[in-house]
Amino acid sequence: MNSGFGHVATLAEIIPSSRSGLENIPAAYIGVSIGNPNFGGSRLRALLEWVSGHVASCCLLVGIEVSRWTFMIERGVSEAEAVAIAARHARRQLADLRRSIATLPHSTVFRITTDTELRSHERFAPALDNLRKLSRKNERFAQLVELSAREYCERRFTRGRPIAVTFETALELSRQFILEELAIFSVLVALGFPIEIYPGPELPVLAAIANGEFLGAPVELQTRTNLVIDIVPYSAEEAA
Repeated sequence: MNSGFGHVATLAEIIPSSRSGLENIPAAYIGVSIGNPNFGGSRLRALLEWVSGHVASCCLLVGIEVSRWTFMIERGVSEAEAVAIAARHARRQLADLRRSIATLPHSTVFRITTDTELRSHERFAPALDNLRKLSRKNERFAQLVELSAREYCERRFTRGRPIAVTFETALELSRQFILEELAIFSVLVALGFPIEIYPGPELPVLAAIANGEFLGAPVELQTRTNLVIDIVPYSAEEAA
């Protein structure tokens, strides 16, 4: 930032840590969460500026289909209605991304896609089937999925965020969200984007897969690397 107040992004962690030493990154992806404040305003700008200084090619994924689970929890609507709501929100998110990219130096090639497009890829259905079977047959894997799903639901309840279903229904929808999201990540790795960049903590189940705990998981997730990014407030006056 040149003046005033904004945000700056820094690399906080590499998962797994054995893949440290990443300097110039050929290709990576960012899973853009609809409604997450890190993907708007100066926070988004800071994240994309960090990417433009470290990554040659970056795929920005906006999850429309996968977000239906969230809107089903939040509004108690059907899947079809939830997809329509997610699509409306996604249009605003896509416009924000395009505006932000247009103001960046052209050092990174950005590609914007949605999970609607990626679900037709040949790796999506097998990966999702694999993950669902693993969740049924491997207790440890199921526990890690449950952990993240439960934490998400409890955050919604304790912070008073809108919720229109029972806790148990919210929990099941959250489990489905996680498995579907992991399958989409498998597709992105298959497309040549083996590194995820995300402004937030890694899901424990993804960290466990990357660290070799589940050899039966999709191979793309086993080879995937996650870069955890911190986005913090920045004041030009403080830096002067």
